[in-house]
Amino acid sequence: MPRSRSWGNGRRALVVRAAGGGGSPVGRHLAAAGFTPVPATTEDEALAALDREPLAVALVPQAFGSVAIGALVARAGHQHPPV
Repeated sequence: MPRSRSWGNGRRALVVRAAGGGGSPVGRHLAAAGFTPVPATTEDEALAALDREPLAVALVPQAFGSVAIGALVARAGHQHPPV
């Protein structure tokens, strides 16, 4: 049976995680689904990733904090208003 096209189809996905951890299991699962994970461990790295390239999805843990999450959402909203 032929494999169907992958969900991610090479689209980039921002994966924010705490610094000092090992490889992200979320990133590995996204890669298996066809996405290209873009890792970030700080708010500045995540904002820089948003500025550098269009992203299909951003996964940010609640532990990152509401202010940092709000900044990421605001930046993404300014860059991609239809989203």
